[in-house]
Amino acid sequence: MIKSYWVEEWKTVDLSKDKLRNKYDISNYGRIASYRKTRDDGRLLKGSLVDGYPVFGTSSSIVKTAL
Repeated sequence: MIKSYWVEEWKTVDLSKDKLRNKYDISNYGRIASYRKTRDDGRLLKGSLVDGYPVFGTSSSIVKTAL
């Protein structure tokens, strides 16, 4: 279960739905959640830094997104 921060808002990110099993949401705090049906059943992605920019990759080699 993902607990939201105070006044945290989530938006769904569209990443070519036909190629990925999971759905992704990003919050106004910069946190990214990966889930199948509902965000409550999902998990937060940790990501890493590349040249000082946060990067989140999927387990699929099809999509890699830098924010």
